[in-house]
Amino acid sequence: MIYLYFWENLRPSFLSFLGLVIALAGSVFILISPNEVAQEGRFLGNLLAIGCSVAMAGVLIVGKKARSKTGLMEFSRWLFFFASATIFVIAIIFNINVFIFNATEFFGFLFLAAVPTLVGHNIFYFLIKTISPTAVAAVPLGEPFISSLGGFYFFGELVSVTTFLGGLITLFGVYLIINFSD
Repeated sequence: MIYLYFWENLRPSFLSFLGLVIALAGSVFILISPNEVAQEGRFLGNLLAIGCSVAMAGVLIVGKKARSKTGLMEFSRWLFFFASATIFVIAIIFNINVFIFNATEFFGFLFLAAVPTLVGHNIFYFLIKTISPTAVAAVPLGEPFISSLGGFYFFGELVSVTTFLGGLITLFGVYLIINFSD
């Protein structure tokens, strides 16, 4: 919304802006809850999930202009190329060998490449051409909470009360953004 406000001269409705504030407050509530802070790995994981959600929202809002001039496959091809090149450079900088993996990791990589990346992200990239980028960009803000519920359902990972409440707050904010965006 900040990008849209300053660079695109679009003014979000009050309820849409309020939804963003509520969604971010829910995310912060999850992040600073005692259960999450006590376990360093969970805190870092939640922080990275929130950061990735905000980055994805930014890509969707900024990508609206590029997507209006290009087809879905061309847009996705270039976006995925530059994303993978960036990851490769980071792997080189941190001396991570990306060419050594076992069969389980390989099939996990194929699954992640096919389902969330090709299917999930391309749905977002398709939608930003036809509906409000603010509404589309709001959806990733709920992904960390939805992933937590998936971890509970598929892997038996416990979801703390504060994570659950913060997730509900975040989803309510996303609901406001989607329903009251331009």
